[in-house]
Amino acid sequence: MITKNKSPIILNCFSRGGSNILWNIFISHPGVCHPLEETVQIFSLNLRSLRFEGLKLLMLEKQRIFNQWDFNERIVKNSNSLIYIDKTLYNKKLKNYYDKEMKYKTESDIYNMDEIKDSRLVIKNNNGLIFCSSTFSIIYPNATHVGLIRNPIALYESHKRRRTPVGRSIELFISYYRKMVSKMEYDYKTIKNYNIIKFEDILSNPNHAIRKLYGWANLDIDELNKIRLKSKPYMRKKGRHYSLLPSGKHFWYDFEDLDKFLDLNVNDNQITMLSKEEITLISNQLSSKIKKYGYNQ
Repeated sequence: MITKNKSPIILNCFSRGGSNILWNIFISHPGVCHPLEETVQIFSLNLRSLRFEGLKLLMLEKQRIFNQWDFNERIVKNSNSLIYIDKTLYNKKLKNYYDKEMKYKTESDIYNMDEIKDSRLVIKNNNGLIFCSSTFSIIYPNATHVGLIRNPIALYESHKRRRTPVGRSIELFISYYRKMVSKMEYDYKTIKNYNIIKFEDILSNPNHAIRKLYGWANLDIDELNKIRLKSKPYMRKKGRHYSLLPSGKHFWYDFEDLDKFLDLNVNDNQITMLSKEEITLISNQLSSKIKKYGYNQ
């Protein structure tokens, strides 16, 4: 299959798990662009945000491929769907040319259209969309895949506070977390160039993490001087949830200044909002994953 997007980068993440930071690390590179929205938004079938792209894919497939709350393996059945997904993501990527922030390939330089056409695509697949990895492997056999894992106790606080479908009960969340991590681990063993990184490792040593991520994707880190990150509210002390910078805006940071944007205490601040009973239950039920990824230290 000949695709418009060459060797894309596919991010497989928990919502509220640091995916925004990971995504922006990649689109900071002048050779990488994203489709401006997450995959689930582009192909939305939500009645409040219904998209033509979602309806067309549904007609082609007769199934909801990009349902973020479906935690079952699924694969595209129609070869025309594969072509349509690739074409849609490519056309969305071209819209960077008109975006007031994403048109900048560096802090001061603007992309031309040919540069955007030739750029590597990076997409963000959150929650149930990671169960579409096989489909993306068929479309893009030379893709770089990155799975992002986060401390489950802090992550639960985010979902509980926002009352997401998996945050309505602690049992639903535990099942969700176990399925997500198990899927990433399975794909790590079975999909070419599938890599896993912890959100906490990005926070604690961003420069090392960026070099590792760029190495996996075969991106030259010497092509950029700064990292562009998007400001979003996050948990501070005593449950205060806000951003010091205008939310939703992108800002460029020197590598040595990344710690001014990234808060090492965000997990601890969220965990303090939970009861001892909640912490104990998650710790016991997910003990194997917590131990494996060093969250019991």
